[in-house]
Amino acid sequence: TILNFPKNVPIPPCPEGINSKSWTQAFEEATVYLIGTAHFSRESQDDVMKTITATQPDLVMVELCPSRISILSMDEQTLLKEASDLNTQKILTTIKQVV
Repeated sequence: TILNFPKNVPIPPCPEGINSKSWTQAFEEATVYLIGTAHFSRESQDDVMKTITATQPDLVMVELCPSRISILSMDEQTLLKEASDLNTQKILTTIKQVV
């Protein structure tokens, strides 16, 4: 999904020390590519990589639910172990924590 800053919403005030013209231009010209993903899905990973490669963004943001924040501090070996141990019960427990 491609998003632009809504025209009917006021641009937030420019912080002190920032060029106000550049600030306004950043909001008016910015494009956001919102990519829905399925965790541990190879297809989702490919979609994200294709979008990043095609758009060459200045910034990439990742939304994680509280139960997945620990993923950011795991090394590759731990991530692979967690992925291989994934089962229905773990998925249901995670869903219950989020809901």
